[in-house]
Formats: sequence, structure tokens, C-alpha cells
Amino acid sequence: MAIRNSLIGAKDATQIYKDFDLSFARNLNTNDVARKVDVQAVKQSLKNLLRTSYYEKPFNPTYGSPIPTLLFEPCDTTTANLLANEVRVCIENFEPRVRVEEVIVRAQPDQNSFSAKVTFHVIGIESFQELDIVLERLR
Repeated sequence: MAIRNSLIGAKDATQIYKDFDLSFARNLNTNDVARKVDVQAVKQSLKNLLRTSYYEKPFNPTYGSPIPTLLFEPCDTTTANLLANEVRVCIENFEPRVRVEEVIVRAQPDQNSFSAKVTFHVIGIESFQELDIVLERLR
């Protein structure tokens, strides 16, 4: 019995976080929606979180961040610094699986967007991870 419990614990430790793939790709083996596990699931969650505005999630108006509204400000280093701060605060407030190490946001005035690089540690996974995301206006 002790061997079985240790094997179950080992299996659980290999796939800590699970979520379905938002591209709704099909899993060819099960004909079900594909899923993302561990770091890929957390990265998908971070991308969704950073792109969510206040009042966008029903019945939870404080979920999200002012990041989408800051993207309409001038594309300069001041706005990039504000965005870096908001990215850090948003992740710390709403993603308990992540410990943020560093956030770097750079303005890209020619593309009228910002590139963000978030270095973080996923709880339960030893190595550091990086998320590169382009923050740009949607409307």
C-alpha cells in the first residue's frame, strides 16, 4: 500500500497544474479538447490575466488590471515603467501559483506597442521561467 501511495504522489508531482488549451485544438488520442499542463498552463493564465480589464469579468469588477487602458497612453519610457509596475501588481494579486522575480517592459514606438518580459518562479517547479508578451491595443 505504501508503494502505491508513493507512486500516486509521484504522478501528481509531475503534473501539478492543468488547464484546457484556449486554442481549442483537438487531442488526437481522446478526441477531446487538448490541455496544457504545468508551466504552459500557468503562462496561458498569465497572458489572459494581463489582457483582462477591470469590470470585464462578470460579478468580479476588481479582477484584472489597468494595463489595457495604459496602452492608449504615449508610447514612451514613462508608460513602460507604469506598465511594468502594473504587470507585477496584477500577477502578485491574482496569480498565487507564481512568484515574480523581474518585469521588464520596453516601448516599441514604431509598432505602437510594448514588449514585456516577465521572469518568474512557478511554485512546485524548480526552474525559473520567462514569459515574453507583446502588449498592444486591441481597439
